[in-house]
Amino acid sequence: MQNPGLRNVVERFAPSWEHWQVQVIVSIAGESVQEYREIAEHLEGLSGVAAIEIPLYGYSVVPVDEAGRVIDAVRRACQLPIIAKIGLSGIELASLVATINSAGADALSISAGVVGMASDPADGVLREGQLCGPALRPLALTAAVQACAASQLPVIAGGGISGAEDAEAFLHLGASAISIGSALVRDPRTAATIHHKLVG
Repeated sequence: MQNPGLRNVVERFAPSWEHWQVQVIVSIAGESVQEYREIAEHLEGLSGVAAIEIPLYGYSVVPVDEAGRVIDAVRRACQLPIIAKIGLSGIELASLVATINSAGADALSISAGVVGMASDPADGVLREGQLCGPALRPLALTAAVQACAASQLPVIAGGGISGAEDAEAFLHLGASAISIGSALVRDPRTAATIHHKLVG
């Protein structure tokens, strides 16, 4: 998905957030620690913003040894809650979670597609992309169990959640909250439906 850029977000989207009935979590990305700090400073006090999400290893160019510096810089720049987000594969989970725990994050989010390839039906060329959806759920549950065991922070877990039973599985293993991705593309009402079935 194309990053709209901070200025575009602040000018085009942010004015409507304070009127929404849901909380807005802004996911940020930068090319340096300084850029992350500057983005966080701009978001501090912006009406409607409830938290900042920082995609780390498995999502962006932030290597494991830079994760702590990025989180610390954002923490010093603003008082908004920080959610550190990591992917499902290729992760030294224990060391990364330890870094996130000590760097000042308020929660850990673990979810996302894994890199895969498929033949493009238009021209037969193999193209790289992300595998998302129910096929990921066994991998996501395994990663979530490990994250919950390693993290001192609340864990937001997801990957292949499409119904209330899926959500309950993640919550039962220790996640404090769940995240829903591709299911919302198929049906934007999915989150509301799951919430209704879980809490009545």
